[in-house]
Amino acid sequence: MYMTYPDPAALPAITRAIGKAYLPHMTAAQGVRLMRQFSS
Repeated sequence: MYMTYPDPAALPAITRAIGKAYLPHMTAAQGVRLMRQFSS
């Protein structure tokens, strides 16, 4: 899957929108824990 976007500065907002679309009930704390699991 590929995605194009006009400006790299838009990437955080795009990431939040995709996350909310796929995981609508995830809290911010749960999201932080999930990202920590991927980075370790």
